[in-house]
Amino acid sequence: RPLLSKMSDNPVKEEVQQFDKRCLKKTNTAEKNTLPTKAEDQIQAHSSAYDLDLSVFFKHCL
Repeated sequence: RPLLSKMSDNPVKEEVQQFDKRCLKKTNTAEKNTLPTKAEDQIQAHSSAYDLDLSVFFKHCL
């Protein structure tokens, strides 16, 4: 099934083709989601051993 081009698509296509990337501002990107270090990973593993098991719920204790 061929894609049909609408008349309204043509001006947008022309603008995209004529766009000049040199007009864009330079941006600096920084990694925000860094991986944990080995020490942080060990601390997390140790602390999670003391977390409550929330899968068990005793209604009669309320």
